[in-house]
Amino acid sequence: MAYLEAAASILVGTSTAELQPEVVRGVAVRALPGGERVQVFVPAALAQRTLANVAATSRLAVTTAGVPTYNTIQLKGRVAAVRDATDAERDLAATYRHGFAAEFAWAGAIVGQRAVGVWPCKVFELAIEMIYIEAPAPLDFPAERPRP
Repeated sequence: MAYLEAAASILVGTSTAELQPEVVRGVAVRALPGGERVQVFVPAALAQRTLANVAATSRLAVTTAGVPTYNTIQLKGRVAAVRDATDAERDLAATYRHGFAAEFAWAGAIVGQRAVGVWPCKVFELAIEMIYIEAPAPLDFPAERPRP
């Protein structure tokens, strides 16, 4: 759960009732006690289609990634509740911009841009049904090369 909460890249996926996919960038994930639910924060300015899709299907997936390692965790499940984030949660959403900038520091000038809006947010409470953990396997080269 600590890896999930610390991820700099957060993608939130939903689909229409006709299964047309939609994805939006989230700005925070918080694990709830017991480990069976998480809260996913999505900027309200980006959340309209996500809200409509959740109203139609109640399904949501969230994928978090560590960009340098490509390690990802994806959670899928049903949305148990949706609410507006509170003022007390604003700092949680604001830390996203700093983590995102640090993770993408190799990209140079893009880091200094403040185009990533993080507030206000909608909070989706996800009841986890499936967890997928992916990590690229190390390349398996033979210890010795055959000689010609």
